[in-house]
Amino acid sequence: MQQTSVNTSPTPPPPSLCDLCVCVQSCHATKPGMLNVHLVPHTHDDVGWLKTVDQYFYGGQCDTYRKNTVKLLANLLLCVYSVKGLHMFLFTLTFGACGRPRVAWHIDPFGHAREHASMFAQMGFDGFFFGRLDYQDRARRMRNKEQELLWRASNSLTPPMADLFTGILPNGYNPPEGFCWDQLCSDPPIRDDPDLEDYNVDDVVGRFLVIANSQSTVYKTNHIIMTMSSDFQYENANLWYKNLDKLIHYVNARQANGSKVNVLYSTPSCYLQELHRANLTWYCEL
Repeated sequence: MQQTSVNTSPTPPPPSLCDLCVCVQSCHATKPGMLNVHLVPHTHDDVGWLKTVDQYFYGGQCDTYRKNTVKLLANLLLCVYSVKGLHMFLFTLTFGACGRPRVAWHIDPFGHAREHASMFAQMGFDGFFFGRLDYQDRARRMRNKEQELLWRASNSLTPPMADLFTGILPNGYNPPEGFCWDQLCSDPPIRDDPDLEDYNVDDVVGRFLVIANSQSTVYKTNHIIMTMSSDFQYENANLWYKNLDKLIHYVNARQANGSKVNVLYSTPSCYLQELHRANLTWYCEL
């Protein structure tokens, strides 16, 4: 990527119904003057790594069923591309006006094309997050606090037509070390009964605060994001959410004793909204 030392702020989009829905209905409140840690539960169905595409989506089902399904999907796609606006109509009808995706992410691809970012911007996405990059590039961006930036993804299109806010996730797409609570993980759960021999709330909270404060030193705002999961997880979602609920409760309880860390459930869209509200000037990359 070519770089420029000129900092440019993206032109904020006008308020829309979707913006209001994200703000009012979905996003948890944050706290000014504190480090707000946005926990993003997710799962990564890594298609093609351990199983083929056919094995994922069809399993042991018969060839006839598979062929009929493919034919149905092909006909549906033909209709979508043949009738102007039908795809967006169906999407809105199914998920509502606020269901349109606003943020893209590439948590596992190795390498990122400028043209891809340009297409996302032209499709109306507000932001783009990815997890993998060269370790030397990451080290430089961490030093300069340039892991979140404005990507000017086209030389030929007039700005801001192909401008896209882009962020680099802190740990690929995995949770911080020691905070994986899926049935596939080996990290101990949060034990909050003080009568138990393996009571560990103080230890868990202490380690989390160290990680959060360390991460905040390489990002620009008082908002940071943590991806809470990895490959093929949340088959037993109760394990994750039971521990995340406890983590949020006990970390935030420290605020009564002067802690400046606030933890909340979030999404990439809600996190991006807070970065926009910070009203900062962002590094521009050409």
